[in-house]
Amino acid sequence: MGLMNLPFVFRLQAVINAINGVIFWLASSAMLEMANMETTIDLVIMAQVFTTMFIVIAIVGWQLPGLAGDNLAKAAKTFIIVNLIWSATLVYHLLTGAISGNTPVINIALNLLFALLYYLKSR
Repeated sequence: MGLMNLPFVFRLQAVINAINGVIFWLASSAMLEMANMETTIDLVIMAQVFTTMFIVIAIVGWQLPGLAGDNLAKAAKTFIIVNLIWSATLVYHLLTGAISGNTPVINIALNLLFALLYYLKSR
């Protein structure tokens, strides 16, 4: 079936989300500053709460290939939507000037890449 199959795509994104989650949780101020956001204690706390979802999505993504079995392609459609929503939110904030810098641009590119991979590997 080759290395780049649908379970691998789920697990690859899970690893990236887990890394992002842990780094963002441990270094919230630095990550916010990389997006050119003014860091306040309230924003750091909120970022850490929301960053927990990176870790949750990573756990779900890692487990889905084993849980979904033959229905993994259906789960991929959900992850396509998740990645597109994530990208749209970041694009909106970039266009309005709420965020800037390389960090959101890289995340948009990764999310769109994963949406494409889920689509291609679930057909």
